[in-house]
Amino acid sequence: MTTPAAGWYPDPAGSGGQRYWNGTGWTDHVTGTLPASREPDESDTPAPESEAGTGSDRGRTAWPDLPGSAPNSPGIPPTAVPPTGMPPGGVTPDTPPTPPAAESPPAWPMAPAMGSQVAGSPPSARAVVLGPDGQVLAGWWRRAFGLILDNILIGFLTLIFVVLYGAVTGAFDDLIDQAAFDDLLAKLEADPSYQPSLEEFTAFLGPGWGTLLVLSIGCSLILGFINGVLFVSSSGQTVGDRIVKLRKVVAGRAAPSLGAATVRWIIPNGLNVLGNLPLVGLFAIVALLVDYLWPLWDPQNQTWQDKAARTHVERADLAGPLATTPASDDVDGYGR
Repeated sequence: MTTPAAGWYPDPAGSGGQRYWNGTGWTDHVTGTLPASREPDESDTPAPESEAGTGSDRGRTAWPDLPGSAPNSPGIPPTAVPPTGMPPGGVTPDTPPTPPAAESPPAWPMAPAMGSQVAGSPPSARAVVLGPDGQVLAGWWRRAFGLILDNILIGFLTLIFVVLYGAVTGAFDDLIDQAAFDDLLAKLEADPSYQPSLEEFTAFLGPGWGTLLVLSIGCSLILGFINGVLFVSSSGQTVGDRIVKLRKVVAGRAAPSLGAATVRWIIPNGLNVLGNLPLVGLFAIVALLVDYLWPLWDPQNQTWQDKAARTHVERADLAGPLATTPASDDVDGYGR
């Protein structure tokens, strides 16, 4: 007997539907089965013994005998040959079962519109602020925490470098001019009410202080440039940003270019350096403080360096991975 090709055939188990024959045996794929319960009808009346068989043969489908199998063995033999015929619906016997559709990956949650509330937040909660690409922008506290982490990291690495440099080179052995210090100490012991001048205070500072100051500022600036420019231009994130899940981006949700990252880094660090100078130092410190507080009332949560570099700081945990970098070489005006 010829074995039919794979396809859908009437279910030999009596479910009333179609069961899939894979070419060698019946599978568990069944479709179009009858309901589990129904009203009895005339077809449920037992057939005469002459038609349905007698004894244990009653109610069994007579399958063709195959080599090596018992005649009319009960159940569905694994190598039983299905009856010939075309299943309904125009499906040919060569049609394999339709695989289930693959589930699409979940989309990153994006806020639907400007001013929308955070999901699950009370009506009194502050509405989230959306960027130009519909992403949720970071709030002031999260940005401040990321900045603090960056400063702690840079300060710690600078301290380690300076200490190691001084231990190896001995550059800080002359931090104090011992003669000038002893002279000032003698004046204070002779007259406890004596008020030393600024020149007397700075006179006992040895040449090593200048080396320490230059080395500390230079090391912190180099580390800050690596963290705030090179890292930001490659991934949009400093080390602190990665911890608090922030990202600096330009339009199109791309990482800032090297020029844009440099602009955002120069403004606050330039004000910080100017704060060490006489006269202009006070104004620079006040300007730096206002710059850091500016996102509290800015409609796009931007600082001055964000506005100058045309960047936004988004919530990386809500916006998802970076979008494809724009193809234009001058999309943000800073050499990209």
